[in-house]
Amino acid sequence: MRLWLCLISVAVYGQTLSLPTKVSASPGTYTELSLTISPGQSKLTALQWEVVFPGEQATLDTFRLGPAGQFKIGRTTGPITIRIENAKGVSADLKAIDFAPSEGEILVK
Repeated sequence: MRLWLCLISVAVYGQTLSLPTKVSASPGTYTELSLTISPGQSKLTALQWEVVFPGEQATLDTFRLGPAGQFKIGRTTGPITIRIENAKGVSADLKAIDFAPSEGEILVK
């Protein structure tokens, strides 16, 4: 499943985006994944990204603007790979910032 997300007027600094390498969860529960922006040179005024994950293993039915997205885990066990792709930002001085893809994992047990 691929979702496009956009966050406008974020007052953060950054050059790279990253997800936690591993987060544990139980089947049928919710878990959060934090998107971290590492320190960088430019203040961002807008940020958009796509989230790619296996729709048969998890759904993103609760997302709130802020530091984390909340995934609902299916009834499966094992690892679920979550990937951030096509992330783009705009700095306060209107310079485009492209971010490399990032990947994290939810370990369902």
